Amino acid sequence: MFNAHSLEKQYGTRAVLDGVSLSVSPRDRVGLVGRNGCGKTTLLRILAGVDHPDRGSVSGVRHGLSIGYLAQISEFASGDSLIDAIGRVVPPDVAEWEIRKALMGLGFTAAQFTQNVSTLSGGEKTRLMLAGVLLGRHDLLILDEPTSHLDLEMLRWLEGYLNAYAGAVLVSSHDRRFLDNVTTSILELDGGKLSRFAGGYSEYAAAKQEQIERQRSDYTLQQRQIRALEEFVRRQLGWAEKTQGGPKRGRDQRGRISEKMAKRAHAAEKRIEQMEKVNKPRDSFHLNAALAPDRRSGRRVFEARGLAISYGGRTLWQDLDLDIEYGERIGIVGPNGSGKTTLLRILLGEEEPSKGSVITGACLVPFRMEQEHRNLDPELTVLQTVETVGGMTQTEARTLLACFLFREDEVFKRVGDLSGGERARLAVTGAVISGANLLVLDEPTNHLDIDTRERLEQALEAYAGTMLIVSHDRWLLQRLTRRTLVLGNGRVIDMAEAYSEGA
Repeated sequence: MFNAHSLEKQYGTRAVLDGVSLSVSPRDRVGLVGRNGCGKTTLLRILAGVDHPDRGSVSGVRHGLSIGYLAQISEFASGDSLIDAIGRVVPPDVAEWEIRKALMGLGFTAAQFTQNVSTLSGGEKTRLMLAGVLLGRHDLLILDEPTSHLDLEMLRWLEGYLNAYAGAVLVSSHDRRFLDNVTTSILELDGGKLSRFAGGYSEYAAAKQEQIERQRSDYTLQQRQIRALEEFVRRQLGWAEKTQGGPKRGRDQRGRISEKMAKRAHAAEKRIEQMEKVNKPRDSFHLNAALAPDRRSGRRVFEARGLAISYGGRTLWQDLDLDIEYGERIGIVGPNGSGKTTLLRILLGEEEPSKGSVITGACLVPFRMEQEHRNLDPELTVLQTVETVGGMTQTEARTLLACFLFREDEVFKRVGDLSGGERARLAVTGAVISGANLLVLDEPTNHLDIDTRERLEQALEAYAGTMLIVSHDRWLLQRLTRRTLVLGNGRVIDMAEAYSEGA
C-alpha cells in the first residue's frame, strides 16, 4: 500500500526516528510497540500525512488510498449530537444502523445518540472518534492507542471488528492481549530504530527475549576479548619500556625488539578500535524483599454481607456477600460504570453502601493506588516521594526508581510536573515499597508502557499480602489474580479462578 524510506525526525538534540523504513501491504495486521516517548505517535502521524519527517519519504502510495487515522486527542464541533458528529466524518453510504451498531459496540446507549458531544468525557470523545474512523470505509486504519478507555466488552467488540475488517491495520498499543488477538506482526521502535517481528505479541516477546540473551552472550564474549587485548597491549608496552635501557652492548637488538612490541601493541589497539561494538543489553529487572508487607493482617481481611449500591434510583448491584482472606489475589472486572471503584471504596470504608455492612479484619494496613493518583503530593520531587513512603536512604530510593525507569536528573522532577505515564510509574513504585499488607490497585496499568507493566507484574508476583485489582488489562489479570469478581447487570459473580476470555 505504501513504503516509508529512511525516515528521520529530531526534537531538539534527540532523534526519535533515525532512518526508519517500513512497508504496509493490503490486509496487514501490524502492531507498533515501544516505550512511552520513543516516537510511536510521531511515526504514525507521519505515515498518516499529518506530520512530515525531517528527512526521508513515504512513497509508492497506492492511487486513491484512503487512510483512517485515530489520534490520541479528539476534537469535535460543539453543538453536534453523537449521530451528527459521526455523520460528518463517514461516507454518505454508511447506513444509520451501522452507525448505531458501532456506537453501541463502543459502549454508548441509544439514549446518548442525541447527546451533545460537548458534554462527553474525554474517554467518551475518544470512543466516538474511534467509531468514526472505523466506519470510514478506509483502505488502511492507523490507530494510536485505540484501547484506551475501553472496558472488556468494548475490547472484545473492537477485536472482532478489526479481525473482520477488509483493509489493513497499523495499531500502536500497550495492551498485550489485544495485540495477540489482532496483529500478525509487531514493529518495535527503540532508540529511533525500527525492528519487525513475525506473529503477535507473545511471539514477539519470546523472540525479543532470545535476542536479548544472544546479545548478552555476545556482549560478554566481546568484553572478554577486549580485556584480553588490553592486557596484551599493557604487557607489550611494559616489556618495550624495559628493553629500551640497559648496557650499550645489545642495545640495538633490544631497540628492535622494543619496536616490534610497540607495533604489536598498536595493532591490538587498532583491532579494539575497529571492532563493531555489541551494545550492552538492558539490565534484567529484579526487586529484593522490600516487597514484603511489614506485618501480615489477620486471616480475615473483609467480611461483607448484603452489600448494595444505588445512585439516583439505579441499583448498580445488590445482595453481595463477600469473604476475603489474607493472601488472596482478586481481580475485579466489569463494564465502565458498573461500580468497580465504588466497591473498593466501600470495602475500605471510604463510602457507605446503600445496604449491607462490611467487617474489616485485624491489623489491616492498606495501600490504595488510585486511577488519577491524587494521593501523590505535587510539591514533592520523585525522589522525596519514595524516601517518604518507603523510609529509604537516597541511594536505596534511587536504585529502586531506576528499576521503574526514573534515572539521573529525572528523580528531581516535581510530581506536579510529571506526565500521566510518569505519575503512574511513581504510583507503582509507591505501591511496591509501601509495606502494606493489602494492595488496592485501581487500573494500575493505565498510562504505562509494556516495559513498565511487566516490571509492575514481576514486582507484584513476589508480593505476599492481599491484592484487589480493578483492571481491563487481561494479561495482568491472568498473570496475577486467582479469583475474579465480575460486576454487571445488577449483580456480582464470584469466580474462583483468574479472569479468562470466556468470563
